[in-house]
Amino acid sequence: EVRYSITDSPIYKRAFESLPESSVFFQASITTNLDGPDVDADTSMREAMLTMSDWSLAFLDRVYEILRAAGEQEKVGKGHSGVASRHTSVDVAQAKNFSRIMKETLCYFFSSMDDETFVSALRSVTKFLEEETLPHAAKDASLLCQAVASTRFDLSGNGDCVTDKNPGFDALMSVLAEDLEHRSNKSAIYRLRCLAGAVRFAGRAVIKHREKIISAVEYALSKPGDKHLFKTGCKLLRHSLSSQCEIYPISQCSHPMRSIVGEGLRIEGMGKSAQLHGGALIHWHVPSSEQIDFTAQLLNKFSLQRLKEMGDPLSSIVQWRRCLRVLRYSLRGCSGLLLDDAPEATMSEATEISTHEKATASLILEASTETKSTLNGLRRKLSRIMVDIMSLIANDTSYSDQKSDEMDQQMDENNARKITISSDTKICKEVLEVTSLLLTRRGSFHRVQTAKSVWRGQKEILTDFVLASGSDYASAAFFRQRNLGANSYYRDGENGGKTMSSALLVNRVNIMLHTQSRNASFQIPRRLRKRRGVTDEIASSSTLFSTDMDIKTL
Repeated sequence: EVRYSITDSPIYKRAFESLPESSVFFQASITTNLDGPDVDADTSMREAMLTMSDWSLAFLDRVYEILRAAGEQEKVGKGHSGVASRHTSVDVAQAKNFSRIMKETLCYFFSSMDDETFVSALRSVTKFLEEETLPHAAKDASLLCQAVASTRFDLSGNGDCVTDKNPGFDALMSVLAEDLEHRSNKSAIYRLRCLAGAVRFAGRAVIKHREKIISAVEYALSKPGDKHLFKTGCKLLRHSLSSQCEIYPISQCSHPMRSIVGEGLRIEGMGKSAQLHGGALIHWHVPSSEQIDFTAQLLNKFSLQRLKEMGDPLSSIVQWRRCLRVLRYSLRGCSGLLLDDAPEATMSEATEISTHEKATASLILEASTETKSTLNGLRRKLSRIMVDIMSLIANDTSYSDQKSDEMDQQMDENNARKITISSDTKICKEVLEVTSLLLTRRGSFHRVQTAKSVWRGQKEILTDFVLASGSDYASAAFFRQRNLGANSYYRDGENGGKTMSSALLVNRVNIMLHTQSRNASFQIPRRLRKRRGVTDEIASSSTLFSTDMDIKTL
């Protein structure tokens, strides 16, 4: 019914009646009318729709061929002055743009399907992932899984539970998270990377598979011999955290190509600009208390427990690197949940707290008691730990600069371990990056300026330059005739000639939310400077940085 509902709309009937005589559909309608009154006049259109269903599977086969032909992708190297080592930076930018276009295309592709076609396409994708392993195409394959898992939810419920049922994510979990222990490292990395893409915008459907996700992350982080597998596990942990504690729109609702039929309501998405009011049915993923509990469970199991192991005198340099790396990826996923003060104190503030911080505090207050104790003051505690580690590195550096034999003889085992920590560039780099995340990040989506640039480029594509030049010519002609009353309303207002898709409009609202979370980072030092100038709350300063730190105190 959803597939053929467009043929019953008045817009379709008026367009069908206005077809020229040379049209194939017009000739087909005449043929069906001559055959008798029992023949439906919309048979040709329905046959075309069936052909489109087969075309979607053929399109997926072309996508598979692109993935099979993919070579090794390269990022812009940080150690090569921003230039790739084997290819030019232009090649890297083109590959990045290709991945972005593929993601948008696949999201539109799966969102526009009806349920029957989606089941066939989902069966094709799961078969492809189960039978083939393409290590060089892991990133693009993860985008394919992301499009499958983020564009099909059960929208029959209310606004709070529309993301509970996700058939695409359920089918992918049965393929990607099974028998990882019995696979090779390359096969496990490929499947974990695809699983990270599927989890990214899967909503509350992740809760049902929490045990499998924990097992997958634990398996990847328990393989210290393979650094690629360990990094893939960190990425899976990061995306699992961000998918459960962040707010993001549901792609299935924001794409206009799939008409939605509700209770006496039909939304026509083609041919006019989208709106966010009047029954637009744009659903957003808002974290629940159960999701916040799961986020705290992941953070406690894989980050905080490893952080405690760093204080073991028998811990090695490699263990320090792993602990700090896991902590860094965890903060990239859930830094929006870490408040600078207790949730109750944040909610009691009247004017100085931003809306993003108040919304986060309300989410934490609805969680369990164990989650509150885990997240309460966690940003402040982690910041103090990072300061202590930097004090330890500074203490070790001051000892090593003296270069005296007497000092070398007095060095004990702890001091020798401190020298090893300070001389390790990877540990120093991880400490700096973790500190930067704690001080400047209030959400997992931080590249707001890049997203704005991409959005402006997508908006410019909608411009009809032929119509724009004609409008400018007509305006100039009226102006020369001093006919100032004949103004052109093109490019002016909602009725100005542009058609803004709902995906582009919702994406702009999403960018605004990310901008609020980014601006929350700048309000922290402003509040501190204001309090320092008015009250004496911070007048009693304590020693924050000291060179007397040792490994035992840490």
